[in-house]
Amino acid sequence: MEAASSAAVLDVAKGTVGTEAVAWAILTAQWAAEQSLEEGGYRPPSLAQVDVVRHAAEACLLGVMGWPKHRSPGPPTEDGMLPPEVGESVRLAAFGGMPLWCLLRAVWLAGARITEDPAAPVALFPCADPLSSGGAGTGDGLKRLVADHVSRFSADIAQVYLVEDFRQDREVSPAAAQAVRNLLAGVPGSGGACERLLGLDFSDHHLAVVVTGAGESVGQLRRFAFELTRALGASPPLLVPRDRDAVWLLTSWQRPPGTGLTERARGAVSAPQGLQVALGSVGQGVDGIRSSLLRAQAAEKLMPKWTTSWLCGYDEIAIPALLTKDPLEARLIVEETLGELGRADPWYAELRETLRLYLAFGRSRVRVAEELYVSRNTVAYRVQKALQLLRHDLDEEDPLRVLLALEIARVLPADPAVGT
Repeated sequence: MEAASSAAVLDVAKGTVGTEAVAWAILTAQWAAEQSLEEGGYRPPSLAQVDVVRHAAEACLLGVMGWPKHRSPGPPTEDGMLPPEVGESVRLAAFGGMPLWCLLRAVWLAGARITEDPAAPVALFPCADPLSSGGAGTGDGLKRLVADHVSRFSADIAQVYLVEDFRQDREVSPAAAQAVRNLLAGVPGSGGACERLLGLDFSDHHLAVVVTGAGESVGQLRRFAFELTRALGASPPLLVPRDRDAVWLLTSWQRPPGTGLTERARGAVSAPQGLQVALGSVGQGVDGIRSSLLRAQAAEKLMPKWTTSWLCGYDEIAIPALLTKDPLEARLIVEETLGELGRADPWYAELRETLRLYLAFGRSRVRVAEELYVSRNTVAYRVQKALQLLRHDLDEEDPLRVLLALEIARVLPADPAVGT
């Protein structure tokens, strides 16, 4: 059975309470999580949520067995006695819409097994601080030790969960949504309102995301948003309603997250059926957040023409978005450059895509054939037909202009009248 706790935590725990005790805690936590969910009739949408419940029960058991035997010196942490990674799991549970009782019931069941399971490592407990004259190793002393630990652990879980749940309610308020709309419109002072209502730190590196098709299930959307930002190593998401079927998702990093976010997201998570996700660009400050929101909406707009995937990032459509910012001018460039090749017909679209790849791949028929899963002869035939339809000879025309016109035609609806 794989543990829910991190390898670093397990290494310390094994060195303190022993490998066998840790193995018992892992199995007991799994049982407690399954029992809690079964009793309440709650069916988590993914194994990740089961792991969140298991993580809480597992950490409680490691703590009561003596790891750590005492709280760290100094003032209490924000999450009380919870290890940092458990506090993060509790926040994820709140974001995912999991009921609080699932966590608390699992923790209680796990603690009760210490005095009920003959295989429990009771021999560890005399090493703990006695709570009474009877000592922790006696029946009454052991029960009091476990009850005290479970009670404090549960109280800290509830505190972290409720604070996070309250923050979610504030995120979807009408005032927060209006602040984001004002930011997009460039209303003076809107940045300060976003900072106050959403808790944004403008020194962070922010990413805006538009999620559409989310009107059916808010809980489903929250779970997905949580999984997406976790996969990207970003902060828990802020969810702001845009309209009936779409939300803005805002997340951030304290340090630059690097490139390739779209591909990283596509490879790490899958959206529930019906959800479409458009990523903006990463930016800092008021202008950076506004640009990210606008670019996410640009990716959303071009997404149906650009990809069949559930995800589209601005990094993938930056050039077409720029080229089609003025649709009238863009359409004129297509008409003047492509001629009859710009017709609105599936056959002409197939010829345009073949020629686009041919130019993008340095006129390599081999690479185009591999990309389109066709023969090189098919590529040669399509390229020849496409060149015959061009308004100008490719050797006389600037190839870059032709390539840009093909990129525009890829995302801008073709004019049926062209070529007639």
